[in-house]
Order: sequence, then structure tokens, then C-alpha cells
Amino acid sequence: VARDQKVQLVITDPTGQRSTERDKLDPKATEFKRTLADLPFVSIEHCETREDYHNLIRSIDLGIAPIKPSALWSMAVADILASGKPVLCPNMGAFPELVPNSRQLLFSNMDEFRIKLTALLAGDMEADPAVMRSNVRMHEVNAATDRFIEFIDQL
Repeated sequence: VARDQKVQLVITDPTGQRSTERDKLDPKATEFKRTLADLPFVSIEHCETREDYHNLIRSIDLGIAPIKPSALWSMAVADILASGKPVLCPNMGAFPELVPNSRQLLFSNMDEFRIKLTALLAGDMEADPAVMRSNVRMHEVNAATDRFIEFIDQL
């Protein structure tokens, strides 16, 4: 997709640099980050403050949820949706629950991911900011508390 369209992929890196101890346990994350950083259309950003992080999110056009099978959810997905931006998500883990009003953002394989990413970049897929924000409203504290109380009342 990056070859066909002008794309700048920004990857947020919440920890900045992994510790030597974590790299000894599993060096794949650091190796993968180095590989990505070598691509001409990728930048890896470490935000020092929440304000920097939110400014970065406001500057993007769309998000991509973690694709690895061990990533079952992502706070960044909720943050990006709350800013009114679409996020492509694998159809696994908790991601379907994070986009209940935007099921078109779910993908099951890389071919489907490419098709949906291309459609979003071209403006050919629905990505209304109000609808994106509505995905996370159900997860706000008051709504979650109300659902919990309803659940307890049913016991």
C-alpha cells in the first residue's frame, strides 16, 4: 500500500527503549522496531507527555491496531477512536468490542487489511468522526458502571 499511495506510518512507542533485561527475554520487539524504522515511510515516535501523545493522535488520519496474536486489545485504539479517527482492527481478542458501531474496520487476513486500508486512504470507506467516537462511549465509566449494576441485579 505504501508504494501505491503517499503514506507516512507513525508508530507510537510508549516505552522509548526496552530494557536490556526485556531484550534478553525476547529480542523480537527491538529487532522488529529496527526493521520498521529502516523503511522510508515509517517514523517511530516516543511521546514524553500525554499532551504530546494526544497531539500526535490529532495529527493522524487513521490508526492500525496491533496485529500480533498476543495483542488482545490496545488503549491506543480507544484513544484514536475517541479523537474521531478510524482504526483498522484485527477481528480477534477484544477488538470487535472496541468497534461495535464500525464493524467495517475489522479485518480477518492481510488481503482484507490491504483492501480496507486502501479504501480508508482513498476516502471510500465510512469513517464519520461521530460514529468513531460512539464506539468508545459505551466504555466510559458511567456506562460501564450501569452495565455492571444491571448485571448484578440479574443475579
